[in-house]
Amino acid sequence: MIIEGFKIIKDKKRDNLRKEIISLIEIFEIEDFNDLKMSSLILGLLSFCKKEEILLVAKNFRNLIIELEAVQTDIFKELEQIRNDLLIRFDLDKIIKLGKILENFELDVLEPNEYEKVFINLLLINFSEGSFKIIVDLDDNKIKKLEELVAKLENNLLTNNDIQEMEKCSNFNHSLGEIKGTKKDQDLIKELNNEVHRNIYIIENLKNYSICSEKIQELLANK
Repeated sequence: MIIEGFKIIKDKKRDNLRKEIISLIEIFEIEDFNDLKMSSLILGLLSFCKKEEILLVAKNFRNLIIELEAVQTDIFKELEQIRNDLLIRFDLDKIIKLGKILENFELDVLEPNEYEKVFINLLLINFSEGSFKIIVDLDDNKIKKLEELVAKLENNLLTNNDIQEMEKCSNFNHSLGEIKGTKKDQDLIKELNNEVHRNIYIIENLKNYSICSEKIQELLANK
């Protein structure tokens, strides 16, 4: 019952949630509940209900910046510190702060607009660590080597279709030009966001790639 209640909150817009809280305040005759307390309560409820999404977006965002070797700004380093703290102990205030930091990169996980939603949905794909690094380093020689390794496999855990999906993701990444040590984290995220909207099909390619990326990493490690 409690889980269902949180799901209802999670799916609500901020204005609708405010109206329902006001109704409850009136029913229970709660006094001294000002606008500041209202805003704090709504932010806390939404952040708690979307904590998994906030953490997943932060994880993928962090891996993107590190594995593509973009220039890290101070705000990224702050995000990294908060995320590390949360891996040790859950803290709602830090979840809220993490969500606010992501907003600086136009990643409003709590209430994304239609444009933001597309890129945020991409960052809600469950990528394994190292997934982005592989597509950065991919070249024709590695593709050929992977195809040879896949052909020798005695099972069907990986196919050439998986390699082709990875290649599409790599081509998409290369379309951004030089990133390593040249593009700041905020600029990279903006460019990625724009490119995803220009090539909406890349989301499906990335979803397919995310399913097999860990197996590809294992194959390369054991070659």
